[in-house]
Amino acid sequence: MTLRSRCNFTRRGWSLFSGAVLLLVVGRIVGTIELAMLAGVALVLLALALARVWASATDVDATRVLTPRQVVVDQIAHVELELTNHGDDSTGALGLTERFDGGRHTARFVIDRIAPGARSRAVYRLPTTRRGRFDLGPLTASSADPFGLAHRTWTAAPRTWIVIRPRVHPVDPPPVGPASRGAAADPVARTRHGTSNDDFSTLREYEVGDDLRHVHWRTSARLDELMVRQDETRRPEPATVLLDVRASAHDASSFELAVEAAASIVVALARSGRPTELMTSAGAILGRAAEEHTLDRLAEVRPLPTPAGQKPARLLVPAADRRRNLDLGLLVVVTGRLDAAEAAALASGARNGSRTVLVTNAVSGAALPEASGLVLVDAASAPFAVAWARTMQTWNRANPS
Repeated sequence: MTLRSRCNFTRRGWSLFSGAVLLLVVGRIVGTIELAMLAGVALVLLALALARVWASATDVDATRVLTPRQVVVDQIAHVELELTNHGDDSTGALGLTERFDGGRHTARFVIDRIAPGARSRAVYRLPTTRRGRFDLGPLTASSADPFGLAHRTWTAAPRTWIVIRPRVHPVDPPPVGPASRGAAADPVARTRHGTSNDDFSTLREYEVGDDLRHVHWRTSARLDELMVRQDETRRPEPATVLLDVRASAHDASSFELAVEAAASIVVALARSGRPTELMTSAGAILGRAAEEHTLDRLAEVRPLPTPAGQKPARLLVPAADRRRNLDLGLLVVVTGRLDAAEAAALASGARNGSRTVLVTNAVSGAALPEASGLVLVDAASAPFAVAWARTMQTWNRANPS
């Protein structure tokens, strides 16, 4: 394996080179041959150092392993580097440098001698204070001569990127509301030979213990076999989580809290098995619950500023009629600041039969107008997880299954 490398002086080597040039100039001015001889010795030493690092070129590369593979804000995470010496000679001490987040953080460490064909490991902790997608690397390795005058550097591992996801709070999903009619529970009944899907979409064969009142006698007579009416299955109520990304709706911290709330709600809905779509107030679809990339895309969301010279945009949500036509089901709006007109618009949609949950964290719910039919999670007066749990408990008591 051939690695592209370059040789150059170290800081100490450049200092010695500058001193040698100065000695040559001063020796010529004052006419002292001893100074020129000292300069010559320094230059020869530098040449030997360069020749040494060039001749001792090593063939070492590295692989990275991130632990854990999916990183969350403020979670302890490590990058493990495994270096392999593919050359025929042992290496000297190797200096490793890895940059993270565009150079805002740098890991530097030294690896001892690696025998031919052997491997060595190094581990460093990754900063995880911010969510987002960050560059990592490239990992550069360097070896120097014994005097530290020259060094050879090469790329041991290419540049890559990692995603740090937002925090996910353990919360319960909203109670299940009216669901959409789906197919029959027994697929065999739909495909029996000689029957139509329409006739038997909600019928199955009789089993011991079934209530005889549910027997469909006309179909049983035709098939000469008892058939029982079965309740239609209902597919889980769909849900849409709408994250307000307007910069005008958030302060310095509320946007991050809103992102965490949206991530937590999406994960809770995914665990409940309900089809869920995550989108932003700008109309971007970030993905669906249970899809691996959904939280990764949520990690990269940023607030959208108001264009210069324009008024802040109003929060737009699908109208109640359109939501029913599109079968959007439950709507969860996660925002920071909301004015009375926007709250009233949400409440109007909820009154028309569409279930709506409003999560707000930049203004207390006490400052919003009364809105019947709108379930409010007041995350400004309490931490999101606490406010959500209280609201869901109240809602579950009001909507027993």
